[in-house]
Amino acid sequence: MKLKVNTGNQEVKKNTQKIEKYRKQNQGITLIALVVTIVVLLILAGITLVMVLGENGIINQAKIAKEKQKESEYLDQLSIAVINSKVNTSYNINLDTLETQINQIQGTIEKQGEDENLPWAVTFESEYKFRIEENGNIAKIDPNEKETVTLQKIIKAEDKSQYYGKYVEYTVQDSKIQQSLETADIKWRIFYAGNDFSTDGRNKLYLMASDYVPYEALPASSKGTLPNKGDTSRAAYFKNIVDNGDYKGSENITNKELQKLNQKFFDYLASNNTASSYANMQTVAYMLDTNIWNGYQGKNADYAIGAPTVELLFRSYNQIYQTDYQTKVDAMQGYRISKDGGQNWWYQYPMLDINDSLYVIASDKNAKSCWIASPAEVDEGNQKYIYEIHLDGQIACIAYYNWNGNNPYNKGFRPIICLNSSTILEKQEDGNFKIK
Repeated sequence: MKLKVNTGNQEVKKNTQKIEKYRKQNQGITLIALVVTIVVLLILAGITLVMVLGENGIINQAKIAKEKQKESEYLDQLSIAVINSKVNTSYNINLDTLETQINQIQGTIEKQGEDENLPWAVTFESEYKFRIEENGNIAKIDPNEKETVTLQKIIKAEDKSQYYGKYVEYTVQDSKIQQSLETADIKWRIFYAGNDFSTDGRNKLYLMASDYVPYEALPASSKGTLPNKGDTSRAAYFKNIVDNGDYKGSENITNKELQKLNQKFFDYLASNNTASSYANMQTVAYMLDTNIWNGYQGKNADYAIGAPTVELLFRSYNQIYQTDYQTKVDAMQGYRISKDGGQNWWYQYPMLDINDSLYVIASDKNAKSCWIASPAEVDEGNQKYIYEIHLDGQIACIAYYNWNGNNPYNKGFRPIICLNSSTILEKQEDGNFKIK
């Protein structure tokens, strides 16, 4: 008889093994789910951060909304200030009232117009900027807009060196002259700003060539005579022009604004009811003949001339160096100059800083001196001398041709451009300017 074996324990064992296997399988699934959950949470967290902190996020949008609200509030206040400053029903803006109104709302004014007229730039909190136009309209100034500089701003600046000597992107209208200037690497630098030499009281900006211009860029006289070639590629003098009688002298300079560049000399002529036909004034007439120098005119230019005058030179230099250089005219021959505020007078002195290339080119590579468009009094009856800026910093006098040991063969021209009162400069990243 066979004994019956109880297989219950085997069944239990099998079931236990199945349960253990199932448990292990479930454990694996749980770990994968956990990893997936973490990844999903990280993605959601990233999305949330972007929505809150991103460029278009809630916080940034709230900041932009706040700034726009402030901007709108300042615009409303400024509009009210303009309305309150309008006179009766004529709608003309009373600038004194407008300035008071803007000060009351704590705006900072930058007067950009001629003689402090509109347009004005108004800034709040150093951040919100607006421009009040001449007609009273108000426009927001783009914060990325490059800094603009008006003539009034230059004139008001206590430190003129932040403007004088800076380069201005300027192109002359004559393409052949422009090509010649570019080949010679001639640029234009701020020389002076003011209304001293204008007849209508408007401000003007004067630019000076950065170096002596090439001979081929010099114009012929009113009668077609070219100046004599000097002993370098950029030197020239006046013997041909004077010998041909192309200019009478002071009679050729009839434009009042050009006369103001040599104001003291023309005042002397007027007080003595006379004119100068001296040879030195014939050379000055060539340099101040705007008709022949008009090839140098360009954007915003009122006129161009061949050289600075001694009055224009001293006005500029005195502002930069706080000197008291002066001029006077007591004779038909021309100017005497003083370097000590008028205590002593002579016809030449060492006066200019040779390290400042705006005024002095301390190299004889292209020329040794720069012509000045003003006659010089050396001695009684001598009518041959005009002024020059020498490479050693002297303001000296020189005969217009080789006479008595004088050598005019190495003198060059640095023309002057007069820009009109509407000129606004735009500051570039390198600190120089272009005409807006």
